[in-house]
Amino acid sequence: MSKNCDNERMAMILQYVALGSMIVMTGAAATQILRDVFGSPGSERGRGRSR
Repeated sequence: MSKNCDNERMAMILQYVALGSMIVMTGAAATQILRDVFGSPGSERGRGRSR
């Protein structure tokens, strides 16, 4: 999208927004993976099987 932009400043802003979004999404995915791998045993409350 930034390649089609004629304004150089706007193109840089779009690139920074895209890069920031990728960093945030990578962090969110890493946080979820770490919670799944190293989660505490008590964190499963509320998701147990119903009798």
